[in-house]
Amino acid sequence: MPKKVLDSIPGAYKTLDKLITSFDSVSAIEQTTGLTSLFEDISKSVGDGAFAFALFFQNEEQYKSTGAIQFNMGLFDTKKMTWKWITKASFEAPTGAPIPYEVVTQDIVNESFKELNKQNIF
Repeated sequence: MPKKVLDSIPGAYKTLDKLITSFDSVSAIEQTTGLTSLFEDISKSVGDGAFAFALFFQNEEQYKSTGAIQFNMGLFDTKKMTWKWITKASFEAPTGAPIPYEVVTQDIVNESFKELNKQNIF
């Protein structure tokens, strides 16, 4: 989703915050959250398509200070207003040599896709 499109839709980021905070729940999200309107506006701008998110909860500096990182990835069904699938992964660095942030984040994404393949999502 181009940032330029989201910037042009009033309240887009506030509404997306509501969606992203629902990553911990696979239940339907009430349409009163403004998602219906947001998805209609996005569809007008860029067309219909899947609405997917990949979210790291810690940036590189936070990872370096704690040695831990969490990641969620999900595909939202805009017709049913519910998550089609969600993966959750986390990593805690072992004591000793630190593993670079880029390596950890790529490994977490790969693990999420492996989990989806095990569940025959693709």
